[in-house]
Amino acid sequence: MYTLIDTIQQETGYIRSMAVIYGWVLLTGSDNSLVRVWRKGHAIEHFSSSSGPINAMVLQYPEARIFCAHDDGAITVWERITGGVFKKIKRLQTVSDFLQKSISFTHDKAVSCLCLSGDGGEFIYSGSKDHTVKVWRIRGSETWKLVETIRDHKGPIDALATQASALSSASSDGTMNLWIRELYGKKEDKVRHKLKRTCVFSGAVVNTINLDVDDFMYAGLSDGKVLSWRLHTMLMTKDDKPEVMSIHKAAVTCLASLHFGPFVFSGSVDMNICVWRRQLVGRESFGSLHTLVMVLTGHSGPVRCIETDFDWEADATGARGRWVVYSASTDGALKVWRVYDRPMPRQYVSKSEHRLQVELRRLRSI
Repeated sequence: MYTLIDTIQQETGYIRSMAVIYGWVLLTGSDNSLVRVWRKGHAIEHFSSSSGPINAMVLQYPEARIFCAHDDGAITVWERITGGVFKKIKRLQTVSDFLQKSISFTHDKAVSCLCLSGDGGEFIYSGSKDHTVKVWRIRGSETWKLVETIRDHKGPIDALATQASALSSASSDGTMNLWIRELYGKKEDKVRHKLKRTCVFSGAVVNTINLDVDDFMYAGLSDGKVLSWRLHTMLMTKDDKPEVMSIHKAAVTCLASLHFGPFVFSGSVDMNICVWRRQLVGRESFGSLHTLVMVLTGHSGPVRCIETDFDWEADATGARGRWVVYSASTDGALKVWRVYDRPMPRQYVSKSEHRLQVELRRLRSI
C-alpha cells in the first residue's frame, strides 16, 4: 500500500543524485550544478557548485560533509559551517595534487559514482569513466590521501556499493566484481582490496548495485532484471546462483532498500518503481524469495535515483511499518511517497524446495 505525498517540479534541469540523512533530511544534486537540502519534503537550503553537473553524492556523518562527483573528474567536498551554510573545503584531484604527486591521483574522465566504506565512512570510493576505482582516506591523520587505485575493469565504472569490508564494482565491460578490503603493514595503515569474485554478464550490463545491512546484494541490469544474492554465500562460493526478479520493461537504473524493513525498490527507464517484498525462508534464513507487491507510477521520464527514510508522521493507530520514499526522474520531478507494510507470515520450506523455486524463476526469465 502506498500514497503519493508530494510532487516537486524542478524549474530547470533534473535531479541526478540523492543522499539521505536519517532524520528526514534529503540532499539532491542536479544537472545544473545545484545542491538542495530538504527537510520533510521542503527545501530549506541550497548552494551551487562551479564544477558542473552532480553525478553522485554521499554524506559523511557526523562531520556533515557532502561529497559531490562531477564530469570534469573532480570530487568536491562541502562542509556545513556556522549558520547552516555549506562551504567548499576541498577539491580532490586538483592541479596541485598532480604537480606534487602523480597523474595517477587524477580521474581522467567523469566521476560517475561514489560510496562510503561500510565501516562508518573512513574511506570514500570513486568510480569513473576512465575505468578506475579510487580509494580515498577521509578520516585520521592522512585525511584526503589517495590510498589505492583499482584498475581491474576494462570499461567505465557504472556503480559502486559497500557493506562492512566488502566492495562491489560494476562496469559497462559486462562484469561485476566483489572485493574485500584488507589492512596491512606493520601498523596496518596501508589498504588494498582483494578480488573475491567476478560475475560476467552476456547481453546486459549492471547499471546499479545495492548492498544492504541484512546481508543481501542486489544488481539492476540493462535488460530490466534485478538479481539478488546473499552476500556471505557470494564470498564463500562461486556457484551461488542469484534469484532473478524480472518485471521491468526497460533498463533498471537505480536500487534502494530499507533500514530495518522488508522492501527493496527498483527504478527503471520504463518510468516505474517496483517495490519488492523480501521474504526470508527456512529457519536459518538460508535464502529468500522476492514478491512484487507495489508499482509506484507517475513519472513521465526514466527514474534516475531513489532514496528511503523513516516516516516523519506517526501512525494514528500506533502501528509500525511506514517509510518515506523519494524518487527523481529526468522529467524534472521529485516525488515523495509513503509506503506501508502489511506483514506476511514467515515461510518455512526445505532448502531443496527453495533452490528449486529460485531456479524456476531464473529459467522463466531467460
